[in-house]
Amino acid sequence: NAISVAASLAASFGATAGISVSGAGAVATNAITGDTQALVTDSGLTSAGAVTLSASDTSGISAIVGSASVSLAIGSTAVGLSIGAAAAQNVIGWELGLLGFATTQNANQVVARLENSSVDAAGALSVTATSEQTIAAIVVAISGAVAVGLGSGAVGVSGSGVLTHNAIAVDTLATISGDGSSGIQAGSIAIEASDTS
Repeated sequence: NAISVAASLAASFGATAGISVSGAGAVATNAITGDTQALVTDSGLTSAGAVTLSASDTSGISAIVGSASVSLAIGSTAVGLSIGAAAAQNVIGWELGLLGFATTQNANQVVARLENSSVDAAGALSVTATSEQTIAAIVVAISGAVAVGLGSGAVGVSGSGVLTHNAIAVDTLATISGDGSSGIQAGSIAIEASDTS
């Protein structure tokens, strides 16, 4: 979970001129990398019940990013300028570059694998891999400028902007490869890979 907030307030009052400038910016970068694996290799498994091999990844990112900027200028001639900006980058299975931007996809691996192994199970043999990664981001920027001219004029300028980048890269695999020295015997066999990211 990440929360990033920035606020700025500028006020000026002048008998002849009031000039006020305000700016605020908030940035959040969140990244998750890594693999989840359940592996049985070159083995023999015997069970009076079921044999279950399961890999699951439910990692998630939650981010709130906000900025607020307000400018107030009062004078015979008044100028108020306000800028607010907010940015969030949330990635799973991506590598961050030098400036913190996601530049290279390096998909997280969620793998359940039974390899070159024999199984003798009275119950079910189940090999499952499940991916349920999530990203939730709220990004807000607010900006306001007020200029009150008591004489010749007033100018108020305000601007705000938001940038959000969310990406998930995951490879999900469930597999049985090879059957070891004495084969695979089970009441039933299920192989399942699912990705609901």
